[in-house]
Amino acid sequence: MATRKMTTIAVRASRHQLARWGGAAQYEGASCIGAWLASLATVRLRQLGNVVPRLVLSWQRSRFKALRLPSYSAKEPTLQVAGIVGGPFGIYKEAGRDLPAAYTVFHLVHLGTGSHLAKLPLRKSCKDLARELVAFRVNWDTAVPEEVAGPEMWKAHSAINRAQTAAYGSPISGRKDG
Repeated sequence: MATRKMTTIAVRASRHQLARWGGAAQYEGASCIGAWLASLATVRLRQLGNVVPRLVLSWQRSRFKALRLPSYSAKEPTLQVAGIVGGPFGIYKEAGRDLPAAYTVFHLVHLGTGSHLAKLPLRKSCKDLARELVAFRVNWDTAVPEEVAGPEMWKAHSAINRAQTAAYGSPISGRKDG
């Protein structure tokens, strides 16, 4: 039987909390307060289910490659961009044009393939979309575009469409949702 690697964490508590937790742990038959707290956390995590993402995205500045958007003058298929990366995603601000602040555009990119996933007006919108996408059961770890698939790929496409419709409006009616 394989052994699990365990990590120790510390929890700060007042003397009053410690006494109450100790009594509750003893009442429920736990061997110690730590075991009782661990069982509570496990039960709560099951209740939260899919709401909690499997991968937490921590963003940091970086340079990465992104596919060049369709352009007749593009000599190379990819370009090196500066932005932020978190997990399998990168975000960069559209550069090269002197656009007014009202026309700022951020691109959400899948780092493995360099593919553009969404074009949104706010970096925060890109981060929110990335946080939503990473929760879906999709193979985000591949560098082969055909292998970016999974049982919840349809949810990813739906989330991208919903984010772009909320930002820019429906392509049919022009009305924004939300």
